[in-house]
Amino acid sequence: PAYMAVIWSVHQNDGTSVLPLVVFSGSVFTILSSFGGSAATRPAIVGDLFGLKNVAPLSARQLSVVLPGAFAGPKAVTSFRESSVNDAIYRLSENINNDAFESAFGLGKEHLNTLIEQKTVTVPRLMEIAPPGTIDPSPFVYDTSMYLMCGLTGLALLTNQLIKPVSKELYSNTKA
Repeated sequence: PAYMAVIWSVHQNDGTSVLPLVVFSGSVFTILSSFGGSAATRPAIVGDLFGLKNVAPLSARQLSVVLPGAFAGPKAVTSFRESSVNDAIYRLSENINNDAFESAFGLGKEHLNTLIEQKTVTVPRLMEIAPPGTIDPSPFVYDTSMYLMCGLTGLALLTNQLIKPVSKELYSNTKA
């Protein structure tokens, strides 16, 4: 829900209400605090579910999944953001007069891919020459990433529901 609240708050911000800002701030705070909270409570939960002698090996196994995720997550978010920025550039350029585009960037729209790769054409630069009333897509470039994170959080919730305690005859209260 926190990831969806971030998306909602960005799309609802019209500058007249403080509610989207409060929802955005609260959602981001919840998301950030959950990362530390899950790491801090992991050993206690593992001990309660699987016995104290299993805390070290199971925590190590969990970390073997968490650490690659710590590298892959930012890479995925960056990739989705870059794709959203490129899509926004293509959509904005469709609304811009060919002469204005060529005057601003020195080349025609047929060279748009090259201009994007060279970072010559950006959303802010296109907004400077866009027709009046054009909505700036910059606040929405993280939507796809937020949808991904929302889906992954839902998947994590489902997989956590599959975890069952060890049967009592295999349970151990002693440390290894």
